[in-house]
Amino acid sequence: MKNRKHLLVIAIQEKYLKILSVQIKDLFRDRISVSSVTVKELNHDSYKMADAILLSGTFIYQLVKGFLPKDIPVIFAKRAVNTFNIKELMELPKGQTILVVNDQKQNTDETVENLNKIVFEHHFIPYYPDYPIDKEIDYIVTPGERDLVPSFFKKVIDVGTRVLDLGTVFSIINTLGLSYDSHEDVMFLYMRSLVYLSNEGGLSTHFPVQGGEILENAILEDKDNSHMIYVIEQHGFLEESLHILKILLQGKENFSSYGRKSLEKMLYESSTIELTEQQLRQRLKVLQELGLVNVRQGRAGTTISKLGETFLKNNSISFPG
Repeated sequence: MKNRKHLLVIAIQEKYLKILSVQIKDLFRDRISVSSVTVKELNHDSYKMADAILLSGTFIYQLVKGFLPKDIPVIFAKRAVNTFNIKELMELPKGQTILVVNDQKQNTDETVENLNKIVFEHHFIPYYPDYPIDKEIDYIVTPGERDLVPSFFKKVIDVGTRVLDLGTVFSIINTLGLSYDSHEDVMFLYMRSLVYLSNEGGLSTHFPVQGGEILENAILEDKDNSHMIYVIEQHGFLEESLHILKILLQGKENFSSYGRKSLEKMLYESSTIELTEQQLRQRLKVLQELGLVNVRQGRAGTTISKLGETFLKNNSISFPG
C-alpha cells in the first residue's frame, strides 16, 4: 500500500517494546508502517519518517522530550491486562487476597485498577518496595515480572506482559487519520490481537505451572557457567560479582530492590569490598548482559534474575555475617 502512515514506538524496556510492536503490526497489518526504538538508542534520526510517535507511558516523556519534534503528534500508551490470560485468576475461589507485583509504582497501580475492573471477586493489593507485605496474602499475580518475585513464594500467577488498551488503539487510528467501517470492526481486530499475543505471538511471557507452583527451570550448563565466570573476570574479580548477587538475592527475598548508591554502601558494609560508582556500574552492566540481573529505571532498581540465582548457587562462597 502506497503512502502508508508511519508510527514510531518508543519504550524503555526492549521486551515491552517488542510486545507493543507485535500488537500494533497485528492490528493494522499493511495499513501503517511501524518502527521501534528504546530510549537509550534514541536519536534525532529516529523521527525522520514518523507521522506520529507512541510513547510506552507518560513517565518516559521527561526522558525523551528533548528529542521530540514539535510538529509530530505524540500518543501516550495506556496498558491493560490481556483478558485472554486471566483464566487461572477466574478459576480461583472467590475472595482471595492477591498481591500485585510490577516493576514501578505507576505500573503497579494501573495493574491493580485494571484487575479490579475485570476480576472483581478478589482483593488486589499493590506491592511497594518501601512498605511491609501483608503476610495473609493468598496469591501473587504479576504481569510478566516474575523475576521480581522471590522464589519462596510458590502461588504465583503470571498474566503476561500488559498490552495496549482499546482507547490507545483508537488514539492511533484518529491521529493517523485511518478509517474503518465501524467501531465493531476495530473491536474485532483488537480482540484478535489479544488472542495472538495470548498464544505467545513468538514472545513467551509465561512460566509453566504444575500443581499451583511455578517450575524452577533455570538450568545452567557447566560450559555456560565457565563462560560467565570468564566474562566476569575480564572486568573484575568474581568474588565482587558474587557478593553483589548475594545482596540482590537477600533483597529479593525481602521484596527490596536497590539503586547503585545503596548497593555500593551495602557491598562495603557486608564484605568490605569498596568499588567506585563507575566500577559498580561496569560490574552491573556485565551482569545484566549475561542475564544475571535486571536493571530497571527509577525506584524499581536492580534485582537478581532466576538465572542469577542459579549462578550464585553454583558458585557459592562464604559470606561474612
